[in-house]
Amino acid sequence: MFNRTYYVLQAKKIGWLSVLATTAILSILQAPVMPLTLMGLLLGVSALQVLPLFNKTISTLLLLTTPLLVLATPIALPFNVGFLGLIAYRLSSSDKITEALKKTHAMGDKEKDDLAQVEKLERKTGIKVAEKHICEVDAKKFSPNAAAAGGLANHEIYIFDNILKAPFTSKEKKAVFAHEFGHLKNMDFLATVTSNLLYWNTIACAFFAFSAPVALLIALTAHFASFGVSQACELLADQFAAEHANPRQLMGALDKLVMQKKLMDANNKEHSLWERPKSLLNDLKRKTGMISHPATEVRKSYLAGYAVEKDAVKHRRAP
Repeated sequence: MFNRTYYVLQAKKIGWLSVLATTAILSILQAPVMPLTLMGLLLGVSALQVLPLFNKTISTLLLLTTPLLVLATPIALPFNVGFLGLIAYRLSSSDKITEALKKTHAMGDKEKDDLAQVEKLERKTGIKVAEKHICEVDAKKFSPNAAAAGGLANHEIYIFDNILKAPFTSKEKKAVFAHEFGHLKNMDFLATVTSNLLYWNTIACAFFAFSAPVALLIALTAHFASFGVSQACELLADQFAAEHANPRQLMGALDKLVMQKKLMDANNKEHSLWERPKSLLNDLKRKTGMISHPATEVRKSYLAGYAVEKDAVKHRRAP
């Protein structure tokens, strides 16, 4: 079901990844720095991007030990420039994520009905989720959300506890869970890692390789393409959810997520000099498509189409 849409979206994702690959290759080939220095920088930039593919133990060991290459290889210095620079960036930009994950517990008896839905989806889809986390968040700071984390070792899902409560219904929650399963089924973690690897290698080399205006254009192209990959992944996850849950229920959940986000933003609005420019910047990013998720109306238009197609299939199968 929905085969045509699936292949169109996969083609879009591959197309955006191809754009990213082109920007990265052009920047690397044109960079006039010494080969060893460039190789070290690229290794450093790439190393941090592949860490999410491994389990926590291996990721932590790699994170702690790889900078020690400075003691063993001639390319270690530029390696560490890229590697440690990106660690610093990750730490400085992950405050909210860190706070959301600060207090979690495994999905259990307290979420008995929701756990049953997740386990039913595991059986239905054949996707095994090793760890099911509930994030205990402050509803005044965090809008309802859920996320999936895939890897070479196991799969995990993270569910904010405020999405398990009213106004979300049981069927809406099932559709949200199915969306996260879609990310795991489509191995979006690999697309994300590849996208990040190509994007950061482009950024690392573009300003060495080209004049400032050309480098800026290359960087913006890579920036836009990385969001294109992310949006295609989201639409593919919606398509998977429509197959294994009710697409109209996911539409209802999206409406409620937007409503909750607006209420939270209205209650937490800060009156500062930065607030107005920040709001204008976010509006510009939305209008130019530089956001990780497609606009809600775009997602709902796809879901409405799935609902019609699903109804038509049921009608044909009816005696």
